[in-house]
Amino acid sequence: MVLTKIINNVFSDLNQREKDIIFRRFGFEGEEETLEELAQDYNLTRERIRQIQKKALEKIVPVLRSNPEVTLVIERSKKFLKPIGIRREQTFLNLVQREFNFNYQEIKIFKFLAIFSQKIIFHPGDEDFHNFYALEEKVLKICRHLLKKIYFHLLETKKLYSEDELLNLTLKEIKKHLGVQPKYEDLLDFLKILKNIGKNPFNFWGLRSNNFITPRCLKDKIIFIFKLEKKPLHFREIYQKLHKLSEIKDELIHYFWHKNYNINSIKNELIRHPDFVLVKRGVYYLKND
Repeated sequence: MVLTKIINNVFSDLNQREKDIIFRRFGFEGEEETLEELAQDYNLTRERIRQIQKKALEKIVPVLRSNPEVTLVIERSKKFLKPIGIRREQTFLNLVQREFNFNYQEIKIFKFLAIFSQKIIFHPGDEDFHNFYALEEKVLKICRHLLKKIYFHLLETKKLYSEDELLNLTLKEIKKHLGVQPKYEDLLDFLKILKNIGKNPFNFWGLRSNNFITPRCLKDKIIFIFKLEKKPLHFREIYQKLHKLSEIKDELIHYFWHKNYNINSIKNELIRHPDFVLVKRGVYYLKND
């Protein structure tokens, strides 16, 4: 199924300017362009470009929604929203692209079709959530509630949770409210919809504002290592541990964890901060532990 052919049929009633503006606004042939960028190219106001876009969409959306080929491709993609019923956009589009062997242009077209077809629901990102898709409105509302409940639980407790603890908590809520039992990777992807939580290289989850999730400095990292090890460590051991942590690849781990330090930086941090105490030559620990 060639999406470029489908979109050309759907767009057949548009004039060239309308078609060009839609193509560029939604990035069918490159990066998505802003109203301002298009306004400069056409020597028009942003508002005029917005009006042209609105008029073009009014023409094509009814055609798109009644097109059987569009319906078929969207229906075939719904399986990737299961078992929970929602999926963050990045994962959903990756799964669809792999299934249908779409190229870069086609996955952009698919995204457009999915958003405007109303066969599935697109939830745009906001201050709490990344973009995601849902099978139906009821599932969307339940999942929004569950995700916010998990976030507020972390906000209230201000604790860090091991990955297993947080996934078990999430699974319990999903089973209770949706009656399904997702796999490990589905639960992880569900949590990734939340913007304000993350994990560290030790597989502990918490709010992104937590210093042990998003460390502000080298000291935060060293303190967390001591809290986990519960014993004094030589500065060379700390250096080795931090170096290994910096090599862990995970999109949820803040890039601050990937910073490398030389051994002297770690030694100097241990010497100059009052949070650390010298136990014996080269060996340090937390002052209050």
